[in-house]
Amino acid sequence: MTITIYAREFNLTGGTHDQVHRRLRTALGRFSHKLTHVVVRLTDVNGPRGSR
Repeated sequence: MTITIYAREFNLTGGTHDQVHRRLRTALGRFSHKLTHVVVRLTDVNGPRGSR
């Protein structure tokens, strides 16, 4: 299973990339023999407003 992660409107740090990859592997692991590719698109919905 190949996991491709895209980030829009923010820089994807190595830690965030690793966390998303690890969580997907855990969540989808039992289906990995049926999945060939997973695409994840992340975007910052708060934009410049911050995390509130």
